[in-house]
Amino acid sequence: MARRFLLVTILFVIFAQPAHAAYRFIVRTNGGIQTVRQICTLLGCTVTRGLDGSLGQLFLVTAPQSISPTLFLLTRQTQNGVLGAEPDAITTIPLGPDTALPS
Repeated sequence: MARRFLLVTILFVIFAQPAHAAYRFIVRTNGGIQTVRQICTLLGCTVTRGLDGSLGQLFLVTAPQSISPTLFLLTRQTQNGVLGAEPDAITTIPLGPDTALPS
C-alpha cells in the first residue's frame, strides 16, 4: 500500500502542470477604480488590485481563459476612461556578481 501511494505521488509530481486560471493585464485609466470595475462588469473580468498606491490609475485585472486575450485587449482599449492596457509579463531580474542583497 505504501509503495502504491509513493508511486502515485511521484507520478503526480512528474506530470503536474501549473494551473493557469486566468489571463492578467495591466490597465491604466483616468477614471479610477470605479471606471475599471464598470468595464469589467461588461467584459467579465475582475480588478485584482491597484498597482500605483493611492493614485488610482494603474490596476491589475484578470480575465478568464475563455476570453481571447487579443480580443480582450482590443475591446478594453476602446472603452471610455482607459488610457492603455497590456498583458502582465512576469519577469525575473538577475543579480550581477557585484550586486549585494540588502540585509
